[in-house]
Amino acid sequence: VQKMLDAATPDQLARIAERFKGNVLELTLHTFGCRVVQKAIQVFPRQGLDTILAELRDHVAHCVQDQNGNHVIQKAIEQMPGDTDFVIEAFLGRVPAFATHAYGCRVIQCIFTHSPNRQDAVLAEIVQHTEALAQDQFGNYVVQHVLQSPDEKEAVAKMVLMLMPKFAQLSMHKFASNVMEKVYQRATPEQRLQVLRDLAAPTNAEGKHGTGTSSALVTLMKDQFANYVIQRMIDHSTGPEKEVMVEHIKPHIPELRRVTFGKHIIGRLERASALPAGTSTGKA
Repeated sequence: VQKMLDAATPDQLARIAERFKGNVLELTLHTFGCRVVQKAIQVFPRQGLDTILAELRDHVAHCVQDQNGNHVIQKAIEQMPGDTDFVIEAFLGRVPAFATHAYGCRVIQCIFTHSPNRQDAVLAEIVQHTEALAQDQFGNYVVQHVLQSPDEKEAVAKMVLMLMPKFAQLSMHKFASNVMEKVYQRATPEQRLQVLRDLAAPTNAEGKHGTGTSSALVTLMKDQFANYVIQRMIDHSTGPEKEVMVEHIKPHIPELRRVTFGKHIIGRLERASALPAGTSTGKA
């Protein structure tokens, strides 16, 4: 059927579109039917597209949360961003619920990519719930998408400001750690230096700031998730930031050599020429 749609004349497409009436939702939710609807969205004349949109309008939530239907909604947004405001309207007030859904998170990212002029209300809800979404297995992808956007400077600044105070805690979280890598990248130089100084502050045995010999930075370097955040911090740090990191890491190198994750950190600093080659093996 998809090949037939590709080869059809305008008159044939118009007749096929007539046959779609009353069947769009059923096809959209069907394993193979959803592919036919996606192709139809690409080739149908305006009247046929109006039929598809009209029959999907009252079933957005159902389609978005369906393993087949979500692809049709995404295709509609891609091909007709100016005609799919009803999708965004269905999301309003429920954005966190969709953002934490396996398929809903993909549709939200699709909105951000293909309907940037209509995303403000959705984006506002994402920003409002940034911390919770960052810790969700699907929501973290939505937060990362926003943080990586070069056009959403105001939203990014708000997100960074919200997440920076919990940098250590979130860096050790399975899902939020991915977000914190992006947070550090989008932070201002002043924010980066401040978080580095906070992480490097001495802590006692209970992990509280004091006069101990450890620090949150050392704890993060030995953590299964946070060590990747530290590696990305090394990759994206400027000279002054690297100096702060090296200054506080050097005293702990013997301890870090005994930990797999610690070796990765030392190796990263070696490759960044911030530590002499061979430091990770003790042969420097």
